[in-house]
Amino acid sequence: MKGAELRAAQTYLTKADSLSEAEILHMFEELNSHIYQLSAHMADNTKFDRSRHIPQTWTIPARMEVERLLGTQVIQLLATRSHSEEPFCVQVALQSCMVGFAKMIISTWNFNSFENNRHYSDVYEWLKVSEDPTVSGRWRALTITSLRALTLTEVTAPLLRDNLASFITDIILLAGPSAAPAEVYQNVVSRYGEEFLTLIDTMIRLQKIIGEEVISGQIEPMVHFCGETFNPEQMEDENAGKQQRTPRALDARNPVVVLGTMSLGVTRIKKKAMCSDAAGPASWVAVTLVKPKVVLETILDELQMSDA
Repeated sequence: MKGAELRAAQTYLTKADSLSEAEILHMFEELNSHIYQLSAHMADNTKFDRSRHIPQTWTIPARMEVERLLGTQVIQLLATRSHSEEPFCVQVALQSCMVGFAKMIISTWNFNSFENNRHYSDVYEWLKVSEDPTVSGRWRALTITSLRALTLTEVTAPLLRDNLASFITDIILLAGPSAAPAEVYQNVVSRYGEEFLTLIDTMIRLQKIIGEEVISGQIEPMVHFCGETFNPEQMEDENAGKQQRTPRALDARNPVVVLGTMSLGVTRIKKKAMCSDAAGPASWVAVTLVKPKVVLETILDELQMSDA
């Protein structure tokens, strides 16, 4: 009996991670690449018709559904520009939507009620302050393992696919659909449903890996939302190429803001080394492993110039 208890204690207190940091980052890289390729393909191969009358009964619900993922500026671009010749804005919306969706799935504690995530996060944050990182990390792993067993079923991935298809449909409805909502949705599911399932499978695997198999610290996917101020230390300008954008003096008065996130970033949160005689709550530091790539609001100036 004591031997079993000792083995259980050793398992609970182990600091070993199942996968290396490099392996985890490679999975994020593959997911980002797949999202980029799929969003570009969808934007280039979807028919848009801004000339037809689009009922508000189509666009108002669509706007309400995707606004929290995209922001008002991206929705405005979708709803006012013609996309039949140049679907760049549609690709930005699709890519940003899928990146935000991926962040939500990878970060979830359970697959039944996303609203309950806050309660688990609150407990975890308290444990991070009050306990050794190994204890809080193991608690997180055991909790997510248990919640996964209770809430992840054979219908989870198909339901997530349908949710993602609904978001994509809403974007198309705002951009100027060539068909009614039900037909657009069925077309999205039939053409891209299998691709969505492949993406979702990767998201669910990453949720398991960073939630259950990383004990030494905390790995988190990172996104930045429409309206956030651009910070080159935390994010990367998607359209800057190899030359990274640096803040100008003018930026202090008129800061450049983010339009949308085009790829997931990755952050490791770990306990900051402290002196042995240090008192007070534990101090944690966030280390950026991969900067999320973002599209900046300045791209609107380029779009206006191209329209002139």
